[in-house]
Amino acid sequence: MEIENIQQLRWKQGIEDLELHAKISGLQVGDSVNLTFRADKESFAGETLLVRISSIRGSAFRSKLAAKPASIGLSKLPVGTLVRFSAAHIHSIAPAAAIVSRGLTNDNASMSKRERKSGHGTGQVTIGSVTVPGRWRYSSVEGHELPGNGQSEEEFKLVVALTLTDRKKLVNLKKGDWTTLTADPFREMRVYLSDIEYNDGTTGVSLIFTKTQPPSMT
Repeated sequence: MEIENIQQLRWKQGIEDLELHAKISGLQVGDSVNLTFRADKESFAGETLLVRISSIRGSAFRSKLAAKPASIGLSKLPVGTLVRFSAAHIHSIAPAAAIVSRGLTNDNASMSKRERKSGHGTGQVTIGSVTVPGRWRYSSVEGHELPGNGQSEEEFKLVVALTLTDRKKLVNLKKGDWTTLTADPFREMRVYLSDIEYNDGTTGVSLIFTKTQPPSMT
């Protein structure tokens, strides 16, 4: 079974879907996305199927198949099959996950008000003491516990896209490092470099920052 790298295909056609990138950066466990599956590398036709996300680590996702395939080549995949994929494989976001939501949720029997925010920009980015041109997108989920309130920093993610040339200017910045970052609307924000994704077939790289060190995935 193969999953089509939609991002690579779009880049080859000169397409950069910033809106989709912003929505992907706001995905949470329990959201659903569409992936295009092929029975093997030689298969010409693919089938786009719904999966439900079960865990996220940087740009790496785990999910379970939520729809039964109709094509013969994929017919042996049952609903519930474990599917691992990256952000580059996401064809589209399921409508329910694409809506910015506000409301009350019951989390571990504690009521909380949650608000999801996302955005993107292009321009100068300062990482540590180095300023480089780049593109960025971010998402955050703010939670206000009842009683009391506070931001759920564990659900903040900011992705900065740079050229490989500009990435080399940050030679001392490694995965797992803490640093500060300035990119509109953020100023001198302390962030953790949780992942680095090199885009196949391009001269670009994505730096994935969070506000907390993610737990190890077993």
